[in-house]
Amino acid sequence: MRLLLVEDHDMLARAVARELADVYGHDVSWVPSPAAMRQLLVRESFDVVVVDLLYDQLVRDFEPRRKSGSIDLTTDEFLVTGLTALHWLRQVSPRPGVVVWSSGEANRRLHLLFAYEDLKVRVFCSKSSGSGRVDTLQEAITAAAVGRNWVDHVLNCYLPARLARPLAGTLLQKEAHRRIWRAISAGAHSKSEIVSLTHYAESVVRKCIPRMYDELVELDEGMTKRGVSISELAAFGAANWQFFLDDAVRLRYP
Repeated sequence: MRLLLVEDHDMLARAVARELADVYGHDVSWVPSPAAMRQLLVRESFDVVVVDLLYDQLVRDFEPRRKSGSIDLTTDEFLVTGLTALHWLRQVSPRPGVVVWSSGEANRRLHLLFAYEDLKVRVFCSKSSGSGRVDTLQEAITAAAVGRNWVDHVLNCYLPARLARPLAGTLLQKEAHRRIWRAISAGAHSKSEIVSLTHYAESVVRKCIPRMYDELVELDEGMTKRGVSISELAAFGAANWQFFLDDAVRLRYP
């Protein structure tokens, strides 16, 4: 098969590409970013694209903007991640098979949920699963090539439970809540700072926060319902800012 690996760690990418070619006979190309993937897909087609979720250099480049509080929540381009790559891949014709390839840290959870629920990805492979070789990734690639669902056991716990409401029905359901999450993720930790970034009246922000807390408790079974504190929303936003400030999420949920 013709494979495209979208991965920013060059030593890992080169080693995996070499093994996929030498052991399994694939024709493997590698690019370090979603933007490079998009440029290559204009010229070439692939049977399967393997996509990492977060790209260290893109995160580092975006971080000064976030910390400076200079992000315009309405018009600016946000952080480009693997979700952006997956969003673009949905527009490719003929559409290749897709594997999400992730290390599975906690700050990838919302990305994984979004990829499953909103972008309809059905093949997920952990970088840490299997024997340390690419045998597990090869299984995932084979499944993606034929349109078969496949999730390795390391990432299965991050995907939605059968009766769980999706992100589109909780954290992303209301525009006002989305904008407040983005303000919090951009560094606003008080009502006055949220008002400044969102341009909402303080009464609107005050009304939204308890409902956002309820949605967070529903999403995160480890949280218990108690007195609403903006500091808990701020902690969650800080831990998951790469998701709330993700450009693909912004495009699909303005």
